[in-house]
Amino acid sequence: MAKHVRELEMQLGIEKKIMAGAESIIREYSNQKKVDKKTLANAEATLAESRDKIEELSDELMRFKITNDTDSSALDNSPPLKRHMSVSGERTCNNKIF
Repeated sequence: MAKHVRELEMQLGIEKKIMAGAESIIREYSNQKKVDKKTLANAEATLAESRDKIEELSDELMRFKITNDTDSSALDNSPPLKRHMSVSGERTCNNKIF
């Protein structure tokens, strides 16, 4: 189980670096007078894909930790999820609005 968590966290870290690289390329090409539209479009597509993968990996990691919480409580030192209602009445979990 701990191996699966480490693999998910490693994949998540890689996707975050890919996203940062795509954002950097977009900023760089957006500031130029002559824009390479193909490169910019590729970077925007990579950014969108990376955001989707980050969301999927984060969700999978959270589901895995919740599902295996009783089995891996000694391995997982993270605080338990805090669920509460925000001021606007939306349901939140660790500051994420659902």
